[in-house]
Amino acid sequence: MFSEEIKRYQPHFSALFVAYCSIFPVFLLVLKRTLLNMPLGLIGFYILVGQIGYLFSVLYIISFHNLWKGRGLHSVFDWLSQWENIITVLSRTLAMLILMITMIIFQMNSKYLFNQFLVWNGSWDPILQKIDIIILQQHPWQTINQMIPVGVLKTIIRFFDLIYVYWFSVQWISIYDAAFFAPEELRVRTFMNFILIWVLGTIMGGFFASGGPFFYSVNAYNIQQFNFIQTMYHEGFLFCAHAQGVLWENFLTYEKKVRLGISAFPSLHVAISYFVFLYSRERQKLQYLTFAFFITIWIASVVLGWHYFIDGLGAILLVHGSMKISDWILHVNQWFKQKENNQSKQVLSK
Repeated sequence: MFSEEIKRYQPHFSALFVAYCSIFPVFLLVLKRTLLNMPLGLIGFYILVGQIGYLFSVLYIISFHNLWKGRGLHSVFDWLSQWENIITVLSRTLAMLILMITMIIFQMNSKYLFNQFLVWNGSWDPILQKIDIIILQQHPWQTINQMIPVGVLKTIIRFFDLIYVYWFSVQWISIYDAAFFAPEELRVRTFMNFILIWVLGTIMGGFFASGGPFFYSVNAYNIQQFNFIQTMYHEGFLFCAHAQGVLWENFLTYEKKVRLGISAFPSLHVAISYFVFLYSRERQKLQYLTFAFFITIWIASVVLGWHYFIDGLGAILLVHGSMKISDWILHVNQWFKQKENNQSKQVLSK
């Protein structure tokens, strides 16, 4: 646990959000066209650089926070001069980096393996698409075309494209807040929920073999959506179109060392966004902003052709299911600890 001293320097959750997201435009600018073509090790290196930049951003915020409060920078440097504080920061940062890289590798490779075992051919796509049509009364792209003029739709798609990429940054906000500032019980529960969502979501993605609208080119409206986004991609770079092309090429060729699986149900983008919202609501920080981000990601996943609408509903169920499992695990663990303590007391009493 951090000492009582750091609690005096604790920045607000909103400051963490701004600090982390502020470095991401530079990350996108440098890697705009080559990110997904890089070796995994190089991607990991840039992730590491991003995390270091994040920590420095937090340090600057702490410094300005103390200046604003009239304490001065000397108190910050006094805290940094204590080796146990540095060790705590570095160890938790390393833990976060390991968690991040492990989740990325697991998510990529496990989806690939499930895809190969099940001989992926979009077997669940017709069912998921029919459910969408039942819920919305027509194909989602048909609804979008009827409601939004072409010019406005292009602007919305470019906005959604950027927000969708920002998800990779925002997903770690709750994890960092839990690691450095949340109470211990909430920290453990948050880490467990995050891991379970990724693991169970990836496994479900293998068993519910589906590609999503972009890869399921049987439906005429899916083809219209694909052509519209591809036209925009040729007019000006779109991350979604580039990533979808890389995923499809990788699936067909199997040449790269790290296999990039294709799966739609449930949407892990939506699941993690919903998880971040639930965490911020529990912390009572930025719950309205994170809720708006969650809804935006859900809508964007449909508009950009990544997911069916039902994939978002599946994501919500995944999050609540994971939370139930983690609560049960923690309850059982607490029961065993209590039992062990009681046995120890009995031994001592004898």
